[in-house]
Order: sequence, then structure tokens, then C-alpha cells
Amino acid sequence: MASSLNVIALISGGKDSLYSILHCFQNGHKVIALANLRPPPEPVNCPGQQETGELDSMMYQTVGHQAIPLYAEALGLPLYRQVTRGKAAQTGQDYDTSDRAQASGDDEIEDLFALLQDVKTHHPTANALCSGAILSTYQRTRVDSVALRLGLTPLAYLWQYPSLPPPQDRQIDGAAQDARPDSLTGLLDDMAAAACDARIIKTASAGIPERMLWSNVADPRARAQLVSSMARFYPDQEAGLRSAVLGEGGEYETLAICGPPAVWKKKIVIDPDQIKTVSEPGGASYALIPPATLAPNSPVNTATPDEDIVRRPGMFDAQFRRLLDDDQPVKLRIGQAGISTKQPSVFLRPFPHADASMLTHGAHVVLTNETAPDAGDDAESQIEGIYANLKRKLQTQSVSRSLTMSNATFCLLLLSNMDDFAAVNPVYAKMFPTGQPNPPARVTIAVDSLPPKAKVSLSVIVDARNRKSRKALHVQSRSYWAPANIGPYSQAVNEPLTSTLTSGGTQHYHRLPELIHLAGQIPLVPHTMQLSGQSFRSQATLSLQHMWRVGQEREVDLWPWGVAFLATHEDANSRVEVADWVWKEAHKAVEIRQLAEEGGRGRGRDQDSDDDIDVWDRTFGKSTTKQNGTSGVSAPAGQHLHPLPNLEQVGHFNTQIFSDVPTEESTSGSTETTTPAPALASRPPLLIVNVATLPLGAPIEWWSTGLAHLTAENVHIDIRSTLTSYGAQHVTILSPTTTSSTDDDDGRGRDSPYTDDTNNDNDTESDGPSGPIKTIFTAILISANNTTSPPPNPTAVQSIIDSAINSVEHAVGSPVAILDGTA
Repeated sequence: MASSLNVIALISGGKDSLYSILHCFQNGHKVIALANLRPPPEPVNCPGQQETGELDSMMYQTVGHQAIPLYAEALGLPLYRQVTRGKAAQTGQDYDTSDRAQASGDDEIEDLFALLQDVKTHHPTANALCSGAILSTYQRTRVDSVALRLGLTPLAYLWQYPSLPPPQDRQIDGAAQDARPDSLTGLLDDMAAAACDARIIKTASAGIPERMLWSNVADPRARAQLVSSMARFYPDQEAGLRSAVLGEGGEYETLAICGPPAVWKKKIVIDPDQIKTVSEPGGASYALIPPATLAPNSPVNTATPDEDIVRRPGMFDAQFRRLLDDDQPVKLRIGQAGISTKQPSVFLRPFPHADASMLTHGAHVVLTNETAPDAGDDAESQIEGIYANLKRKLQTQSVSRSLTMSNATFCLLLLSNMDDFAAVNPVYAKMFPTGQPNPPARVTIAVDSLPPKAKVSLSVIVDARNRKSRKALHVQSRSYWAPANIGPYSQAVNEPLTSTLTSGGTQHYHRLPELIHLAGQIPLVPHTMQLSGQSFRSQATLSLQHMWRVGQEREVDLWPWGVAFLATHEDANSRVEVADWVWKEAHKAVEIRQLAEEGGRGRGRDQDSDDDIDVWDRTFGKSTTKQNGTSGVSAPAGQHLHPLPNLEQVGHFNTQIFSDVPTEESTSGSTETTTPAPALASRPPLLIVNVATLPLGAPIEWWSTGLAHLTAENVHIDIRSTLTSYGAQHVTILSPTTTSSTDDDDGRGRDSPYTDDTNNDNDTESDGPSGPIKTIFTAILISANNTTSPPPNPTAVQSIIDSAINSVEHAVGSPVAILDGTA
């Protein structure tokens, strides 16, 4: 059980920030203070003028702020307020405090920093900060920044809430239990179940009629109206509709006036007859709120204890829940994999640790297996020595470009003893400027195969292109979605798979093919940040789901391979089989779903002539069902999530992606198999690696690198696998579908980022020949395999890799860039 935290709750008066407080209590924490930023007083130019009180802020809701002082008495908590100017000096998605010139006091987020500093002086035991961020990375990253600078644990229990599986209690009447349908207004439904009352006080979308002002978003009729009003703007985007009905795009703002009596001692009372409506150009309107009062709050439903009415999302998505619902035991297939069952373990001998090396190719520098045993006997001294080595090597590459560890996109940290992590991590963190957002993704494991006297090894992938173009996912708040990153690393870092960006190298095109570097994922329960205590099968499923959710958020279309690190265990054989089964079944679930959807296309969807069926029904063919006695629209749970693997997008229905996975090892003495066999298109090769220990004593850690935004129009995928006597090689080749630089049927012209223009003014170095890119990404992975043949030495490994590269280059007619590798 996670320890209880003393929470400062950020409130704006809106539904989300007040509902987040309920989840703090639900998770065993204590809310000790409220904090709010208010706009400066407006000058009164004439008698009777009313203050609208709204700032043009991307960060804070200020409309309806006149009622904020009442929350102190309503919730029985001290309230602290401070004026904000509502101006943003940094308007990008991320907030950078590494440059004090950028992180000046002029930014509105520094007003929040000052406010919370004041709260902490009055409440020195405060150690956490909660906010109502749902989908806004802009808001969450800024709250995370302020919280961590003040030593507070950020809590964002509503983060990615529309993407999470529905709570068990959120069921739609008349639907089969196994179908697990979900309401499109799920969060609002859960607020209603918790007796929340939040009124719309501003609309900023032409789709929401003015008459909805002062509607309670928890009312079933209001929820249905929001869906109907916004559906026409999202005819093919269920995820977008789910966001819009929550007001995540600024479609509307709310004022919370009541909640469950266990938290809300009193309710806010406003006479609706005294509310004045103001209409603005463009369809926006807002309510001028008269002076409010307080009244005692009484239980609405005495049959349900208050502590049980706050719903939590389900733990597992449908794709992964079926892995736990399957009663069929996992069958051991070790003999079929060419592994002798006479051996005590599937892992006979450690793979030799390769020497340090540096590979430079175009815009990339890859430094592998850096150690510094001569820097000292302890791990802290050695990581300091490794950092010095890396700085020196990167400086040698900085003749035409300035390279530092800030350019790193991925790091692999190996320790001889996981107990050294506490000493190594602070030094590792110093490799990156304090406050700089989006550090590289990282995998950390402990192994027994480091060179003599070496306690630490670090491998780094560096992207020399301008760091300002970087896109990444760095969630440091606790939520129900996926584990927060408790160290100096991102969940994912996007890297464009093109030779050039725009002029100056600072623009990252949204829909370009991307390589997504991911951090390793262990089976932490996200909202507690504690290891799951369930079975190994459940732990393997949960940690793989974490990786999947990060990939879906980054719009990954394909895992070219997977890696499962297993901590040493006496039951290693069965754990290998479980991990392999979980990997394959997770892909199988998506394959079944997408094939079913493909088979259902083309059917008649508009057979009902009832004019009451709205555009959403006509477009998606969803059914109108009864929910809590009123009409509401439902959809299958999880269907709006980004499909991964995205089989249709990468041409699954026309070609086999993974077509050369070998199943039988050659006995002719050759190092390569001669009996390839086709494999299921959706199941990439999986490498299972035995390691000494994993972070926090986890039994398994999943890792991969994703490929995103792949379509038949922009790339062709070729994945080749070769089984050797010591392991396996997996090579991923991406090529354009066009072969002529003048072919711009898909919008690619000379100035397009898909074209490698060697005469541009880009300040980055080209990593390919002029004309269309022929090879974008190649990954070569080598894993130890239990055979009678000894594993090759590092020189032999390099020779094999060189041979593979040469064969690939010959096949595609262009150079190959090695952007990632592991041994």
C-alpha cells in the first residue's frame, strides 16, 4: 500500500480540479490546502459594471473566479490565492527552466510557483500537488515542473482518463457484460455517480447552444446534448469527440457547486434567475454569475457510502484483460524453440560484453558499452568517469555541430549490482541540464557480464539535429494511465525518420514517419507506483500494457521487435514461455479485432430512417441505448484507441510484414538457418534476455522501439530475421513507395521534408543521399541463445553485423543507418 501524501489541491472552480480532489481521498491521501490563481481586479469605469474576470490564459481558468472564496468553507479547507497576469513567456508544449532567461518571472507559471511556495510556508508537511489535467500536455508539464522544483509529488489522476478502460460500475443497461461497452461521456458519467454538480458557465464552440449555459454536465440530458452538439465536428474521430464533450479543447468551462457530502460540507447556491447571459462574436457566450451563498450539503443517496461512489478506471484494457481471462494454461514449447529441456535453464551462458565503440552515420552518433573502471572502485566514481569520456568523444564530433548529452535520445544503463542505482542515478541526472524538458528514454538493468572491475556501462544514441525540434512524452505525475517516470528519463522520445527537417532544423513535422525510442516498463501499479503483487502472468501483462499505452499515445504503428528482460529466477523456463505467450497473444488480440473491423466495412449503416438518430449514429453505426433511464450513445470500450499494431495502416491486408522468421536451426555447420518459414504478419520477433536484477526488484521489464505514422503512401516495411547458432538478428528496413524525386502524388515536392535536399540551409547534416530516402531505419539485435556452439567474440559479432549491413545495403541500393542495437 502506497504511503499517504499531504496534498495541496490546485483549483480553478472547474469540474476537473474539484473531481481530482475526490480521487486524492479515494487513494488514501489527505488534502490539506487549496490553491488558486486569480486575475487582477478590472478597473470599474461606470456604476453597475460587472467584472467578467477572464484572462487570455492557456494555463488557468479564471471565468467564474468570483465564487472561488466560497470553496474554503464549502470543503472545510484553507484557501490560498494570488494574482496572476495570465501571460506566457514560453508558449511551446514543454516548459524549460534550464535557461533562466527563458524561465523568467514574466511567465504565468512562475506565479503558480510563488503561490505554492507561500502555501508550503504555512503547511511545511505538504508533499504532493494535485491538478485536473486530462489531455493537456501544456498544462501537465508546467504543473509537473513547479511541483518537482518544490519537492512535491505531482498527482494527475484524470490524466488520459478518456483512454482508460471503463470502471466496473460504469455499465450501460441492456448490454452484454463481455462486450464491456463504454459511454462516450465516461468521465462526466463518473462525476454524476459521485454526486458532483458542475454548471456550464462559458461556451466557446459554435456547436454548443447558448441555452446550455448553467446546465449541469452531470445531468444525463446535458451529456447527451454535448455528444449531439459536438458529433458533427468529429465524424470519423471518436477520440476527438470524447475529448470535446469534456471541454478539453476549450469548448466550454464549468463551475463546480456541489459534490459528495463527505468532502463537500456545504454547497454553493446561485440563483439562476439572477444569471445574465452575454453573447460574443463567433458563437461564444458566458454567464455573469451573481453573488453566491452557501447552504448545508445533505447526502443524495444514503444507500451508497461516499467513499464507494468515486469510480476508478479498470486496470486492464480489453486487449490485455483477455490474456488474464483466458483459462487455457500456457503450454511449454521450449523443445520446439530448439532449446534443450535437459538443461537447468534456458540461459546457459552470459553473452560477452562488447568493447566500447562509436559509430557515426549522418545525423547520428552511437556510443556503446562505455565503462570507466579506472575512475574508481565505486559505481559513483565510474559513472563520473563515463560522463567525462562521453563529453570528450562528443566534442570530437562537434567540429560542424555542437553535441552534448542533451542531444541523446536513448540510453542503456547497465549495472553490475542494482544496489548501486541510488548512487549512480544522481550523477546520471547531472548529464542533462536541470529543468530541461524531455531527457532521453532509458532502460536500466543489472547484469553479470560487465568487464572485470566495471560496475557501470552506458550506451547512448545521439541525434545531432536541433534539439528544439524534439517531441517527447515525459509524464511525471501519478495517474491511472501508466507509471510516472520517477527518474531523469522520458517515457518516449520521437525522432523523425527523414534526412532533413525544415530550414533551421527546428520544425518537427507532425505526420512524418517517426522512430519512437521507449523507456523500459516494469509492472508498477500506476496510481500507487508500487510493484504489482499478482502472478507473474499478470505482471508480464501489466508491464507490457504500460509499453503499449505509451506507444498508443505516441501513435506507434508497429513494434519491429520486442525485448523482455527477465530477472534471474529458479523458474526461468516457465517464465520465458509466459513472456513469449503474452507477447504473441497481445498481438493476436489486435489482429482479431482489426480483421473483424475490416470484414464489417461496407455494410449498410444508414438503414434507420428515424430522424431522431443523429450524425454520430449515421457515421459510426453506433447504437442508441438506455443509460440511467435516459438516451445516451455508447461505443465498444477501447475502440477509439490508436491500433497497435496498426495492421491496416502498414499494409497488413495485402502483404505479410514478418515474412522471414526462421523456425529451424541449420545442422549443416553454417551459422545461419536455411529453413525460413512465414510467420503471422502481426507478431514481431521477441528477444528474451536473462539479467541479474531489474529496478525495484521487478521480475520482468519490457522494451522496444516503435515506428509511427507509417502508411502505404510514405513507406514500405521489410523486416528480415536470421537465426544463428548464438542467437538471432532482426533487421528492419523502411523504404519509400516512390522511386522518383519528381513524383509528388502524395504531396512530396522538392521542399518537402521527405526529400533530402543537400543544398538547403538546414543547420543539420544530411544522413542520406539526395532524392527519395531509400533506407530510413535498421535495427540489428543480437540475443544469446542456448546452443552447444560457443557465442562469438566481439570481433566476430562485428563481422556478422557488417555482413548483414552489406547485404541490406546491396538489397536496397543505399546506405543503412544503424540507429539502435543491443547485445
